[in-house]
Amino acid sequence: MGLIKLRRFLIRFRHVEDFGHELYINFFNLDTADGEGTLAKWSAIPIAMRWDLYPGRPELSFSIGGYNLAAFSLRLYKLALSFSLIPLFLTYDPNDFDF
Repeated sequence: MGLIKLRRFLIRFRHVEDFGHELYINFFNLDTADGEGTLAKWSAIPIAMRWDLYPGRPELSFSIGGYNLAAFSLRLYKLALSFSLIPLFLTYDPNDFDF
């Protein structure tokens, strides 16, 4: 396994600016392709951090089970953090990011 493939497996990150700054960090990644060439990206530990332009009301959420082994979400003023542990489904990237 080459160094680039190892880095892409261990950690990926992406910064997007859309009504604020969004930073996506994924640990322990797997890429799969189906027979039609569609690429699905799965991450064992996806983390999203956002700084929005507009403030929101405070929110704290923690769940066990469902679509993740565990999930955590926090929103304070303009800051939003979300964290999942071992999502159940493969995640198709809606914005077609080239990680």
